[in-house]
Amino acid sequence: MLRRATSSSIVVAILCVVALAAIAAAPAQGAEPRGTWGVGVFDNDGALDLRADFRELVAAGATPDEATDRLIAENELSRPPDRYEGLDWLGLAVTQWRLGRVVDHVRDTALRVIERELARPLFRGPDRRRRAAVLMRTREQLTSPAPAPRPVRLAPVAESPFRPGDMLRYTMASGRQVAFWAMYETRYQGYATLTVDTVFRLHAIGDPELPPLEVLAQQASLVSGSPGWRRPLQIHFDLPQNATGPAWTVIGNVPFPDPDDGRTGDFRFLGIEQGRLPRVAELQLEDWLSQARRPTP
Repeated sequence: MLRRATSSSIVVAILCVVALAAIAAAPAQGAEPRGTWGVGVFDNDGALDLRADFRELVAAGATPDEATDRLIAENELSRPPDRYEGLDWLGLAVTQWRLGRVVDHVRDTALRVIERELARPLFRGPDRRRRAAVLMRTREQLTSPAPAPRPVRLAPVAESPFRPGDMLRYTMASGRQVAFWAMYETRYQGYATLTVDTVFRLHAIGDPELPPLEVLAQQASLVSGSPGWRRPLQIHFDLPQNATGPAWTVIGNVPFPDPDDGRTGDFRFLGIEQGRLPRVAELQLEDWLSQARRPTP
């Protein structure tokens, strides 16, 4: 015979559901807070972004207070910060201290965050002790005199001279030619800089020279030959404006067949120095090419 549920039993059931949800949402034993990859002050996305944004604003002429107020407003940082938002405040406070531009209320908030986290650790398992050591060192740093203010310069950003559809030929030190096909362009407006980047596909490799543009445009792009990984290689050049000189040539412009298809693939990053890829980057490119293959129909 079924019994009628009492109000107390319903309350107990609700509390159980709430408790189970809280357990599911809590970090697993030994897990890191979301968006982190280590116990350091800048081993998380929020702190890194705030460091870059504060530096950019100051380099563009903002005072420390102006830059701070803008970042707090635009990132919706609360005071007092919630449990995980403390990571952001720590990153901002340490950035300001290192630049000799301490904002008192940011430093004081960060110090309270440190005391709170030492009492209620965010990290678990073996990272808990390492994180505590980081927090104590950070507390000592923030309570010591900051260095004198030093000039802050805008970091160089990508200013790509290329257009979607450009077929870019690169001649390696060995004489071997490689074709990169520009798929699409990305733009990011920072506080004081505009980043313009062109995303390429590693399209073809010569033997040692590449075929004419008309032939290249009809070929299917190379794909990674790594076991279990059969996607095209998507290339981002760090500072693509450095791709100048005899090693680099735009041999023509042919619209990329499907730019949306180009947004998926195996991401690779290459830095360019003094008009060509540095030796280590060329070795990395050689390794990728040794594994790449042209897809079969």
